[in-house]
Amino acid sequence: MTSRHEAPIRRRSRLWYLLPIFLHIIGGLITYFVIRGSDDAIAKNSLWLGIILSAVTTTLALAVYLAYVNYMTIARERISTAQVISTAYGPIQYADVGHGTPVLVIHGAGGGFDQGLFTAKGALGDDAAHTTTA
Repeated sequence: MTSRHEAPIRRRSRLWYLLPIFLHIIGGLITYFVIRGSDDAIAKNSLWLGIILSAVTTTLALAVYLAYVNYMTIARERISTAQVISTAYGPIQYADVGHGTPVLVIHGAGGGFDQGLFTAKGALGDDAAHTTTA
């Protein structure tokens, strides 16, 4: 029971949790400073929710970025074997891979020499008895 001099504790709506869900740490801070005097529990929980969601989002973004960097490094290494020759029709990029009987591989439209090497690997396998030029 409250006396005349004590203000009754006012419960805030749980909709305040939407702010940190959508705005992460910023929403948690806004909610905390707006309602901390009237509902301390929701204010603190919203702040923690914003912090946790920000940490999870940052971790996921970092993981995706690192996977992208790794993939791009592998792709750059894969195309580093290419050479360019000048022809009457313009520069042509190609790669020679393997030892043995030469095989010229021509890829379809819209691809590069790496697509030709992929096609050759599918048709010839990893057989070292061929020199593939794509």
